[in-house]
Amino acid sequence: AFLRSWKIDAETVARWELEGTRSSNNHLQHLPIPHIYGLTYHDARKGLIEGGWQPLATWWPHQLPELNIHVGNGQEFWQRGYHEIESTCPTGFAFCRFEFRDAYGNKLAVITAGEEWSERQYHAGVVSWFLEPDDTRPKA
Repeated sequence: AFLRSWKIDAETVARWELEGTRSSNNHLQHLPIPHIYGLTYHDARKGLIEGGWQPLATWWPHQLPELNIHVGNGQEFWQRGYHEIESTCPTGFAFCRFEFRDAYGNKLAVITAGEEWSERQYHAGVVSWFLEPDDTRPKA
């Protein structure tokens, strides 16, 4: 299930980049997104929260087979209290997906890559982000 979500994420980002809508999304009213690309997830998260973006808490995944954070950096982030983690990938890139919501109801997906290992001072960094369309909101 998480591989399918990564595929959908990649296709969505590619489509938005080809259309030139990734960073503007003029059809959506949303809070400003601070510069987070290249930052450690810790610094990016702090900036997003200060900017009004709220982490979307997920449930502990032991009972949810579609939420798999037992691989890669999942448990490290979960233990830090970053319960907005939505999925992790056990590849060498160690991708993770985190989700936030703003006051307008928009969902922001933040993608990180890299090892997260506090004891060795390794920190995953933000490699992508995008606003995800919300099919539950009325169309304009």
